[in-house]
Amino acid sequence: MMKKLSFAALTLAAALCASAQDYYNVEVKTYVGTKLEDTFSFVMPAGKSERKGFEGKMLAKIYKAPGFPHAIVAELEREKKAAEEAEALASKTSDTSNYAQIAEEIYMQARKAADDLEKRAETATFRAEVAREKLNDAERMLENGKKNPAQFKTLVEAYKARHEAKEDVAPVSVGRKNDYEEYDMGSYCDFTLTAADKLGVTFNFTYAFSRFLTWSDSGGNNNGNEMTRFPIFETYFKMIQEDVTVRFGKAYCIQFGRQNPQEARSLREALQNSVLFGNQDPSAPKKLKLEDLAKLYNYGKTDLNVNGDFDDIRLRYSADAPYVVRAVIRVTPIKL
Repeated sequence: MMKKLSFAALTLAAALCASAQDYYNVEVKTYVGTKLEDTFSFVMPAGKSERKGFEGKMLAKIYKAPGFPHAIVAELEREKKAAEEAEALASKTSDTSNYAQIAEEIYMQARKAADDLEKRAETATFRAEVAREKLNDAERMLENGKKNPAQFKTLVEAYKARHEAKEDVAPVSVGRKNDYEEYDMGSYCDFTLTAADKLGVTFNFTYAFSRFLTWSDSGGNNNGNEMTRFPIFETYFKMIQEDVTVRFGKAYCIQFGRQNPQEARSLREALQNSVLFGNQDPSAPKKLKLEDLAKLYNYGKTDLNVNGDFDDIRLRYSADAPYVVRAVIRVTPIKL
């Protein structure tokens, strides 16, 4: 009986091991010229997708907008103004004939303080009401889901659509907001591992990379505290929607010809003039479609824009290595 039990236990253990899901390490390295500038990785099974967002964003004053004040000078000016106001108030207090004016000023200050607090209270009340509404909907979602677990997916998606749709929309690069321009920094990747076998994997992905390149100066003046200098970022984008097959031990490469400052500036201006990335009216004549925007990233030495086996690209373009940006993708099987 013990032998039969042991055999059954071994059979069950073998079945569990055989059914264990295989995982793969997806590593993406970005080289600017011959220098490794960025690296990240995913651990994922076949049939799944992973995303890695930009490392950060740079906020800069838009061209011809007011520049930034000097923090220390601004604080000194604030202290000086406060001292002058205190001195003026003390002078008025010593003169009994000015008590009516003093009372008026005290009233105005108190009214302003009260108004400010009331506005803050209104904002806090509104936020509390929004939070309470979210909580009530979340409670109903949980209760209904427990009654019918098969509905959890629908309930969660409905909740997100109502409360999180606007929060999930990330700001786009080089978009204008108030007096600022926004620039993505680092790498971005949307990676889907569609299938795998003993020899390799198939995948599709979207990749982007953005880095500071130089400053550009209009050559004008700074009258009116206006900015005449602005940053230029070199930005690269590639979307591969068809499945790519790569064997284990091999690497896949996306190669971009480097953008020079003028080309990077042209890309910046083109993106700003588009409805998708800029702050233009939808009826503007320069409205661009999504596929047209993707073509804008072909600035640079376009004859160097290739993708395929990394070893082959490195050999064919060995002399051009200083003039390219390369994203190198390697996938290796692992067991968790």
